[in-house]
Amino acid sequence: GDPSGGVATAGGSSTFGALFGGVQGGYEHYFPSRLMLGVEADLSFMNYQDLSQVLSYRGTSTGNATEQLEYLGGLRGRVGYAFGEWTPFLSGGLAFASTRFSRIDANTGNEDATPGQWRLGYSLGAGLDRSLNRRWSTRLEYLYTNLGLRSWGFDSAPSRYDTQDSFHRFRIAMNYRFDSSDDEEIAKRAEELGFGVDADRVAILDQGDRATLGRLRPDVADAEAARAS
Repeated sequence: GDPSGGVATAGGSSTFGALFGGVQGGYEHYFPSRLMLGVEADLSFMNYQDLSQVLSYRGTSTGNATEQLEYLGGLRGRVGYAFGEWTPFLSGGLAFASTRFSRIDANTGNEDATPGQWRLGYSLGAGLDRSLNRRWSTRLEYLYTNLGLRSWGFDSAPSRYDTQDSFHRFRIAMNYRFDSSDDEEIAKRAEELGFGVDADRVAILDQGDRATLGRLRPDVADAEAARAS
C-alpha cells in the first residue's frame, strides 16, 4: 500500500527474529494403543526491546507505516504416539494475534496509531514430548503460523497499508501435569512389579492403565508385550 497518501507505492517483505515467552495449557489422553490425542491453547509475547515487536515497515518520502505485534496465540489439536517416555506429535489449528498499526508523518512527526487490531490465521507444527516423571515433561517444538492478508487505512492520510504475516518458531517448554492421581496409582503397581514382570499382576491392569504404564515404565510394558506375543 501507500502509507504516504501520494501516488508512490512501497512494497516488499520484511524479516525479523526475536525471542518469545508465554504460557500454554491443555488436555491429552493416551489410548491403549499408545495413541495420544489432545488439545491445547497458548499465548505468547515478544520481548520489549526497541523494534523487536515490528512485524513490517513500509515508507515513502512523506510517511512511514509499521505494524507491531502485541501478542500471539493459538488453539490447536494434537495427535501423537508414545514410545515409552517419548511422544512425537503433530499439531494444527487456529491462530490469532493482536497488532498495532501506526503511521508517522515525515513532515510533522505526528503519529496516527491504532492498537488492538485482531488477526486470525492458522498454525501447523510438530514436536517431541519427553516425560521426566509423573508430573513434569519437557517439549521441543516447531510451529509455523500464518495470519493471512490484512489491509488497514489511516485517518491522517488517504492511504492503505497491506500486510501478510507468517512466523517460523522453535519452542522449548516445560509442562506440569495437574491431575495425575490415576498415574500415581499405576506407578505404584509398576513399582510392585520391579524390573521383572509378574504376568498375573500385569493382567489386572485394564487397557487404559496399560497405555499409561507404557509412559511411566516402558521397561515393564515392553516386557509384558513381548510375553503376550
